[in-house]
Amino acid sequence: MSITVLKPNGEAFDYRKVSERLPAFLEAFPLDEGYRIVRSHSTYVEKCPGLTRLYEAAINQGKSIYEAGLPELSNTVIFEAALYHNSDLIANASSAKVVVSYKDWECGETAAFQRLMAACGFGGELLDIDGEADLNDQNLRVTASDWDTKKANKPRRKPKKSETPVSAPKSARADANAESAVTHDEPASTTPQAPVQQPVVEEEFEEVVPAEPIQSQLITVLNQLARGKGVPVPQVRNNQEARAAIQELKRAG
Repeated sequence: MSITVLKPNGEAFDYRKVSERLPAFLEAFPLDEGYRIVRSHSTYVEKCPGLTRLYEAAINQGKSIYEAGLPELSNTVIFEAALYHNSDLIANASSAKVVVSYKDWECGETAAFQRLMAACGFGGELLDIDGEADLNDQNLRVTASDWDTKKANKPRRKPKKSETPVSAPKSARADANAESAVTHDEPASTTPQAPVQQPVVEEEFEEVVPAEPIQSQLITVLNQLARGKGVPVPQVRNNQEARAAIQELKRAG
């Protein structure tokens, strides 16, 4: 069963769990054809041997890590998962997890394996989330283009209607007909008169942008956040407003 995941930009999507992706992954890389998955782990200190030597030097000099300007030691474990075909490395991935309570170790190992599957094309949404989080850390924002924003905010206008000519009063029309009437004694003009062309009034139409349906996942997340904060559910008209409202609720105390 898929779960609804909220991206850093407020967009919600259905995310397939590891158990859902595993059969397709093993079908693409069958273990009986020479493929194998190798899992390993190491501590943060083991990954940085130079840092270990700095700790040793500080201890030998009788200094604390703070006096030496060194980072604190933590229970961070780096989990790695690699896919091999016989002896050839196909892909690898890793994850970091602070192991302090029950199941932290298993969670870190599973995270590395699901990142390996994502690197092989099974569940790449996880990589998108990491990429968006990195953009947020750099104070970069993925927004709609100026053109799309302009079209979305541009007010819609109704087509212009051609003006209806106003009829003159009957008395004025009678006087005009009397003055322009031709008597029987006057010969009618044989010169053909060019038809009077009426100016063409072009109707201007504004492109109508169809209303964007709001994703059901966004509505679900919005309702859950509002219920958890104990506030009314914000009224939104499109996906952009829904994501903005979700971000506001997340920032609210």
